Amino acid sequence: MPKPMELFSAFKHNRLPFEGGGYVLSIFYDNETNTMYTKYELIAYDNVKDISFRGNTLWFKSDGYKMHILLEPSTYSQRFQEPLLRDKEKSIPYKFKDLEIFTVGDKKHRVMVCKEPQFNISSFTVQQPEDHDLAIIFLPTESVFKDLREFMMKSIQRDIRARNQDARKVARFIIQTIQNLKFTAYG
Repeated sequence: MPKPMELFSAFKHNRLPFEGGGYVLSIFYDNETNTMYTKYELIAYDNVKDISFRGNTLWFKSDGYKMHILLEPSTYSQRFQEPLLRDKEKSIPYKFKDLEIFTVGDKKHRVMVCKEPQFNISSFTVQQPEDHDLAIIFLPTESVFKDLREFMMKSIQRDIRARNQDARKVARFIIQTIQNLKFTAYG
């Protein structure tokens, strides 16, 4: 069972397969204010034709579904503003009505997960991580959904201090959503 790999390192060492697709998870922390405000971007992709490094991004010539997840602490001052209209570093391209919103932890933090991932036909990019941000790839193995669910659960617990049962519920919703995506390689 392959372990998740740091995406840009895997690209540099020529370890990104062109067949079978994969799942890229990017995690962007709020490095300016050092809060728990965190954005996740989960991309399911397949049908890779090319992967190249351009500027500070990896460009995939491939079909991909992009799913956004937002971890919002209860202390966030703009919490009633639509996520679509927030500052660039804090925004995701959805309105509240397009998100499944989970209240987690004793302090009533929120985790917002898009209900319908965006389909990118023919290409998408992944930004190179800065500071403490991450970009990780999970290859399609028999246990990929279990591995992703466990990783997401632990990340949500750590990043927003969610209780185990709250993080498990959110991770289950995320995985159910990506399991329903249709690519040739995934049935």
